[in-house]
Amino acid sequence: MNAVAELEGRIKSLSGLPKLIASGALNVDHLHKVPQILTDGETRVLLLHREAGGSAANTTYALSKWGVRCIFVGCIGDDDDGKLLLQSFHEVGVMTQWVRVKLGAQTGRVLGFVDEHGKRALYVLAGANELISESDFPSQLPESVEWAHCTSLVGDKPMRTQLSWVMRLPQHVRVSFSPGAIYASLGIDTLHKFFERATVVFLTQDELFQLTGCYDIAKGVQVFHSLGTAIACVTMGAEGSIVSYKEDAILPIGIEPPVGGKVTSSCGLVLLRQEAIRANVVDTTGAGDAFAAGFLLGLLTKMPLDVCHRLATCAASICVERIGARSGMPSLNELIERYKASLPSER
Repeated sequence: MNAVAELEGRIKSLSGLPKLIASGALNVDHLHKVPQILTDGETRVLLLHREAGGSAANTTYALSKWGVRCIFVGCIGDDDDGKLLLQSFHEVGVMTQWVRVKLGAQTGRVLGFVDEHGKRALYVLAGANELISESDFPSQLPESVEWAHCTSLVGDKPMRTQLSWVMRLPQHVRVSFSPGAIYASLGIDTLHKFFERATVVFLTQDELFQLTGCYDIAKGVQVFHSLGTAIACVTMGAEGSIVSYKEDAILPIGIEPPVGGKVTSSCGLVLLRQEAIRANVVDTTGAGDAFAAGFLLGLLTKMPLDVCHRLATCAASICVERIGARSGMPSLNELIERYKASLPSER
């Protein structure tokens, strides 16, 4: 059986029981398409686009759209934006019993400005996300849950509340962690417990530098591996992405090493490089969330790491071709077709 057929079979065989729980901000994105992003001056808005967002929420949305049953933990206000977030989750079957409505609070909001090259500037109004408390997190999880995916919350108290929950998770639950720019700005000393508990981390190259001071990816990811992270995924925009791991860290936990791809070794690590897939870039909002979703889909279906990496790359390449993170998330059929098209031609 070839990799595509095996992947399709494994996705179809996923049970209806929840496999992943996620925690992070619940925001509504207000994206403004502009000719250019200014630091000082005036320009016009070409298009205004509003849709549900939040990094972990986008990843959860994509996975649910592809048939993975997911639970989300977070807070919204009792307003129209909160209703939009719940509606978006319900459209794809996300379990929302742990999405708490904070009376009188405003739902989190992101003001985004996207230029003609798809580059963007995002400004976050945390709103109800700042009100999350210990009691808003589940004390017990369904036994079927295999992964917990965490992304940033604004504010010291929400971050520490989230971390406390992560550290209480059962050991059989694997953690994926995407700090994003907001958490990366806090520094590695503040975040080190997240990395100690994480099986997988997702970072941009800029976040890697911010956290480690290293632009050399092979040296920078060593910091996370030394803390106990098994797999580090570093995205580099148009330059592609690199996944690093140590075989003695992934094999005991049942993660399959790559069976193909561009593999090199450096500093005791295995590095798996994937070139970016050519795309007509409209908006890069959500590209990292789509990448994480594709990678986690591969892990949840027990595919080798090179397949996980290619799925991640394919998901991101589709996401950037539309404005808005949720609007850009591909259907399962689109993802599989892009995956097929990305495979090297047989000679």
